[in-house]
Amino acid sequence: MAEARAKHGWSQEELAAKTEGEVSVKTILALEQGRILDPRISTVERLQLALQQSFFTESQRYNANSEEIYLA
Repeated sequence: MAEARAKHGWSQEELAAKTEGEVSVKTILALEQGRILDPRISTVERLQLALQQSFFTESQRYNANSEEIYLA
């Protein structure tokens, strides 16, 4: 996500503003640092809209390469 944000030239604060206050700077920082591993769907949707990019493909690739098993 940090790469997508950087492509737009936005700070974390600017990205948070683009989500119309739905995603905080604190949440963006935690996501970029990998401290939130299972974000809310609404958070992902807001960030996708703001960045005009889908993260599902990236997430699926991460899970395919991960040694951890996630149970639904």
